[in-house]
Amino acid sequence: MKNPPAGWPRISNSVYYDDPRRAIDWLVSAFGFELRLKVEGDDGSIVHSELTFGDGLIFVGDAAKASSKNGGVRASPQSVGGGEYAADVYLRRRC
Repeated sequence: MKNPPAGWPRISNSVYYDDPRRAIDWLVSAFGFELRLKVEGDDGSIVHSELTFGDGLIFVGDAAKASSKNGGVRASPQSVGGGEYAADVYLRRRC
């Protein structure tokens, strides 16, 4: 297995919100994520973003725009009645 590029974790997650700009601000202020990259479109919308927490990385995107580009498979927590999101990966190298 190849190592990921420098500065990238082996596994990262994407989360989608109806208002990604507000979600980014909330994740930074409430939990201490650090904004690594935010790309804005000509209309001021969030096109791409990367937030780090320790050596973890998440992408925060616009649910509506991602859904329209991906056949409706992306949804914000609010659009599906709330809920939880979890992705925990702990791997031990086999010797």
